[in-house]
Amino acid sequence: MNGGTTNSGDSLLVASVPGGLLTNSGVAAITVFNPLPGGGASSASSMDVSPAHPQVSHPAKIDFGTILLGTPPATLTVQLENIGSANYALSSLAIGSSVFSIQGNNCNNVGFSFAQNFCMIQMSFSPTAAGTSNTTLTVTDNTVGSPHAIPVTGIATQTLAPTVTLSSIDSLGQTVSATLNGMATVGGPNIPAVAWIEYGTDPLLATFSKSSQWSFTGDAPSLSGSVTGLSPATRYAARLAVQTSGGIGKSNMQIFATMAAWPEVNLTLASGASNIATISAGQTATYQLVAWDGGNGYTGTASISCSGAPQGSTCVVTPTTVSIGLNGAPLTVTVTTTGKSSALLRIGLKSPVWATGLLHFGLTIVPRKKLLSLRVLVCLGLLSLSIFGCGGGASGSAPPPPPPPPTPSGAYYLTLSAVAGGAQTSYLLTLNVN
Repeated sequence: MNGGTTNSGDSLLVASVPGGLLTNSGVAAITVFNPLPGGGASSASSMDVSPAHPQVSHPAKIDFGTILLGTPPATLTVQLENIGSANYALSSLAIGSSVFSIQGNNCNNVGFSFAQNFCMIQMSFSPTAAGTSNTTLTVTDNTVGSPHAIPVTGIATQTLAPTVTLSSIDSLGQTVSATLNGMATVGGPNIPAVAWIEYGTDPLLATFSKSSQWSFTGDAPSLSGSVTGLSPATRYAARLAVQTSGGIGKSNMQIFATMAAWPEVNLTLASGASNIATISAGQTATYQLVAWDGGNGYTGTASISCSGAPQGSTCVVTPTTVSIGLNGAPLTVTVTTTGKSSALLRIGLKSPVWATGLLHFGLTIVPRKKLLSLRVLVCLGLLSLSIFGCGGGASGSAPPPPPPPPTPSGAYYLTLSAVAGGAQTSYLLTLNVN
């Protein structure tokens, strides 16, 4: 044993161990003993005395994934790395299925130096029918556990599962809708596919709604779809989904928000209704309409009014105030006209002309003998009639209003107006009076 002192003052001991003590593989414990007094045995140090050997970590599984039938074979490279203390030697490689093959390798003699301590095995997968193929790659070498059986698998399909990418969501200025833009790869130009949008207020889309579907064929470098019926001023998550016979592919997920709805009210005809009515003077025309938000998500109330009714008619809206929302609020517009006979019937018994004529007719048919006694009654009757006809009498009642003129025949245009939250809209109704 040789010794000395280092620059730091520590003692340096160099010892040689006879080779005969290292014949058995394992871990040896080495201690140093200094003579007494003041000496003694040191702590034990471990030493690996195993013979030189290669050490390679073989893959647990070789998976080619899914490939499309009728395309070039899929290739894959398996890398083996030697981290042992001796050269690695590969004796043989064997594959148990004709759809898999070994294209080559450079693992015949790999050392353990830093310059070259790994090698590659090239393999390919060329299926002839759709389905899953499984086999075993057998590696015989000079490592512990040889030969090594490595599972190999691959799937062949007529159509690949789509690959979908979501690039952007356009919701700027939108209150109840958004447009998603992206792309999809389905594996060929003639492969039919169906796409839809998955969306919801859950930021992780654990639960979601689905838009209506649309179809396309072949790869779609520009895939776009819209979702409607959203709530204004709401935060959503969304993604694109595409399905083919090879499976379903979904894009990444993005977050977007709709804007608040501005006041808006729209007037439209009810289902099956008309905005044109043709009647005769004295009849009533009816129109059925619906007031709604126009699809922008606004909620509030609207005041409804009608104008432009012709002479001798009235236009009434029922109700005059409605709630505005996605579901339309029904309205009824009633136009009542006046006929010529209705105007004439308003001249009643209170007219002095009519009453005087009636008395004169009565007097012409009274016999002469009773004429003297009737004169008194006639005078009293005329006096009473004059008093009531002129607005006199005990009650003090006013004379009746003049009768409304009949509605003239012609074509008229009535304006139905709706006001909600500062927004106003109108709708024209046509009335034909015969």
